[in-house]
Amino acid sequence: MPRPLILEWFPATEVGVECHREHSTGRHPPLNRLHVWWARRPLVLSAAAVLSSLLPADAEGYFASAAAYRAWFLRLLGITGDPVGTLARLRASGGKRLGSDPYGYPRAFSRHPPEEDLALLRELVSRAWGSDEVLVVDPMAGGGSIPFCAVRYGLATRANELNPVACVILRASLEYPARFGPELATAIERWGETWAEEVRRELESYYPCPDVHAYLWARTVRCPGTGRPVPLSPNWWLRRGARPLAARLLPDGRFEVVAEESGPGTVARGVARSPWTGERIDGAYLKREACAGRMGQQLYALVLKRGGKLQFVAPPEQEAAAAELAERELDRRLAAGELDLPLEEVPAGHKTAEPLRYGMTRWAHFFSPRQLLAMGVALGALRRLTAQLAGEEGGAVATYLALALDKALDYNSRMARWHSGRGVVVGTFDRHDFSFKWSHAEIDVARRLLPWAVSQVATAYRELAELVPRGSRSTVSHGDAACLTAVGDAAAHLVCVDPPYFDNVMYAELSDFHYVWLRRSLGEVYPELFTGSLTDKQREAVANPSRAGSGRQAAEHYRERITACFREARRVLRPGGVLTVMFTHRRLAAWAALAEALAAAGFGVRAAWPVRTESVHSLHQAGKQAAATTVMLACASGEAATPLPREEVCRRIREAARSAGEGFGRERAAVLDRRVAAFAAVLKVLSECRAAPGGGAIPDPLEALRMAEQEIGGGTE
Repeated sequence: MPRPLILEWFPATEVGVECHREHSTGRHPPLNRLHVWWARRPLVLSAAAVLSSLLPADAEGYFASAAAYRAWFLRLLGITGDPVGTLARLRASGGKRLGSDPYGYPRAFSRHPPEEDLALLRELVSRAWGSDEVLVVDPMAGGGSIPFCAVRYGLATRANELNPVACVILRASLEYPARFGPELATAIERWGETWAEEVRRELESYYPCPDVHAYLWARTVRCPGTGRPVPLSPNWWLRRGARPLAARLLPDGRFEVVAEESGPGTVARGVARSPWTGERIDGAYLKREACAGRMGQQLYALVLKRGGKLQFVAPPEQEAAAAELAERELDRRLAAGELDLPLEEVPAGHKTAEPLRYGMTRWAHFFSPRQLLAMGVALGALRRLTAQLAGEEGGAVATYLALALDKALDYNSRMARWHSGRGVVVGTFDRHDFSFKWSHAEIDVARRLLPWAVSQVATAYRELAELVPRGSRSTVSHGDAACLTAVGDAAAHLVCVDPPYFDNVMYAELSDFHYVWLRRSLGEVYPELFTGSLTDKQREAVANPSRAGSGRQAAEHYRERITACFREARRVLRPGGVLTVMFTHRRLAAWAALAEALAAAGFGVRAAWPVRTESVHSLHQAGKQAAATTVMLACASGEAATPLPREEVCRRIREAARSAGEGFGRERAAVLDRRVAAFAAVLKVLSECRAAPGGGAIPDPLEALRMAEQEIGGGTE
């Protein structure tokens, strides 16, 4: 049985730098641009996890030294320069640019591994496992980073996922690119143009000005004192920077554009102020008005794009009139049964609580009337077009056009907003929640949005197909990770998984936003995926207090579900196979649940490698005390624990925590990230130790993690 490389060495620092490069150039990898998914792991991290878990630690006879082997491994990942040294020079420069390409090589994920390196990879893996055929299984594949990387290196891969939205994404990013190649992008573009043209003809009268890049709307409530509409927005910024622009409310209720910084908005922290009387409007009043259907909207600015430059103007009266006309048309079509819109109720949940508080009780309420009319028309046109597409290729084209509709929905809801610093519309999911937006952006669906969305999806597909080898072996299955019926006993050489991180992301709740539309656009293409009205929340392995009833019960649900998944991973793993788990969290309860689940499933942590993967400037990180570090846990089954007295175990726990924290501190990591590194090191110690007869009970995971926290300092609860 081989000893995998990950048990002895992992290039955590180099991979960490590449993780930042992967998303720092303003152009995300094509997998991310195909469709939104929450908390995707970086591709370079996923590739490193897969390859280091399969390659042998000992490659004697193939390389002159261990250093040569490791240099080859980095080259196999696509790291062909010196990322650590370059980052050090960038930091030392004090922010000065060191040329247009200081790293001197492309981002790692974008580099095609040379055939000679792939041949050597196959030979080393075959030597280690005694077979040319190795199977990589990701039982919770989500957005697909892990299986995508496995497929890229020619490895047989099974990607399993409970969530139907993720299953569609997986088929579109793994199976179809390998089957149809880059040529399918031409068909996507051709049919997409036909679709967009039909929608344009039906909708263009509702968007009078052809140059509008974005419409900026503010929600309104009646002023309690005067009855006049109060436009609600945290600020009125249109453009920040050296030449600031802002909208300004005039005494007659109209807006003008002024060349100055934004004054104070009319709402902050859920409390509004009437511009007509100056009085405070409390949050309870705002919620009552919203729930009663009396919250309206007012157009306060247009963003025009002319000659490639943005211009900002006050909205002419014809624009508001066109929106009112669209609202009347929406009512007419609904009464006539001409539109199939997502009128399903929004279920109570951890992330849906905020929109529900403001009367957004149905998924259709996430859109303004004109947005809803436009997206309903686009859906109807797509369904008519899909009926003309035949065969497997036709189903693939229909899939990508449905993903384009999803992209349009993401960027054209009442949860999308105008980013005055970047001059762009930011999509619904710039954060992992449904945070209520007082002001929102709208895009012209007739002329701009659909052509853009189709182009984005077609381009992402073409790049995916260029990265995925034609004819590569991958299978996508839909089901519970605790019951991998399509994988036999001891069939997998590696189970590599990026499971839900306790209560970090409520995937099912968030994906319902897209599920209700995909069920309508792709229900006939994938009838097996869209059998329910919403996604499965019961079997999801997350700690969701709104569903479990309390935080304690939520933690217990997570522990039970993740334990069942790890037990199934043990069943499908062959002897000597590795379970590689990516994990991070700031709370002790999350780490304790993970440790208990691994132990209950018969796994011990054999190696732990912390990698700084997240940008501290991300909205998912900023101000949330969120860890920027992902830990790679290499786990194996079988007894490997040494009986030790309690005092010795405690000493090892404290020493491991202190060493991990200090070592990671040299990477300029924040205190929270040093604690994450310490928590992972403690899990390894717990796997190595068991109580000696008469030596007292060793610490349980929660007690051990608290010891680690004390060594690093500060609290995480």
